[in-house]
Amino acid sequence: MFMSMNASVIPLPCGPDHSAQCRVALADDAGWNIYVEMDDRVVSLTHCSDWHHVERLCDRIEREWDPFALQHSAATDVPNGEPKPSPHDDCKQ
Repeated sequence: MFMSMNASVIPLPCGPDHSAQCRVALADDAGWNIYVEMDDRVVSLTHCSDWHHVERLCDRIEREWDPFALQHSAATDVPNGEPKPSPHDDCKQ
């Protein structure tokens, strides 16, 4: 995982001509926002207030990542450019 003062980036495997990543950034309020991005579009956004939840969520995303399922989602499930919240028990949507 790439670490910086304001964000961490986890590259995710993706098909040719596509890019994907999980990005963890400090939130404006307390905690962190976890973005899953595909082809420079946010397809999922989750807020976590506890760092251990961030670590568990990032591990889960890396284990369960399916770029082919999200290729369709990135084009159709994000209304008005707003990211679709991710259903995770550890964090707030």
